Amino acid sequence: GQKPRKELNISESKLAHLLKIVNNLPQDFIEKMKLCDDPRKLKIFSGRRLLNISRLRTEKERRTEIERLLPKA
Repeated sequence: GQKPRKELNISESKLAHLLKIVNNLPQDFIEKMKLCDDPRKLKIFSGRRLLNISRLRTEKERRTEIERLLPKA
């Protein structure tokens, strides 16, 4: 899997880090964010913020934090 990483120009450790974040986040949230084109929402979930969410111990805590950060309609 050399090609994608080269194109993105990120180090292996950074890639591993990003995958770990993604794997720790609720799957439905990831799917929603992939389809999201709301700049407000995308801005809220910066890399650092996703990292912090991914570090929460339980999925329930992660979901609560995601809900808390989402802009209220």
